[in-house]
Amino acid sequence: MAALLWSLYGVLRDQVPVITINAACVAFQVAYLALYLRYATTPQRVSSHSQIIIIIIIVIIIVILIVIFIIIVIVIVIVIVIFIINIIIIIIVIVIVLVVVVVVIVIVIVIVAVFIVLAAIIVR
Repeated sequence: MAALLWSLYGVLRDQVPVITINAACVAFQVAYLALYLRYATTPQRVSSHSQIIIIIIIVIIIVILIVIFIIIVIVIVIVIVIFIINIIIIIIVIVIVLVVVVVVIVIVIVIVAVFIVLAAIIVR
């Protein structure tokens, strides 16, 4: 079982030597179990079968918990990314609004200045 977990670790970390060595160990363990179950006496086989079933159930539970953990982490990352994207969009909108307000203020100032100049020309 330890070799199987190390193989899984090697796959997750993309470590070929860890995968290779532990996959060979898993193969030897499976061969050993097959030979043991083939040549063991009946009482020993019954005891071994129950232990193997318990180990398989434990491994399945561990795998399910790991998958649930990975799903939770992925959902949290997605929520954080969406939150960050929303903040960026809000900041962009605020900047655009501020630029538009500044442009409008400049246009109003120019128009007022033109009217003041025209008024000064007409009054003369």
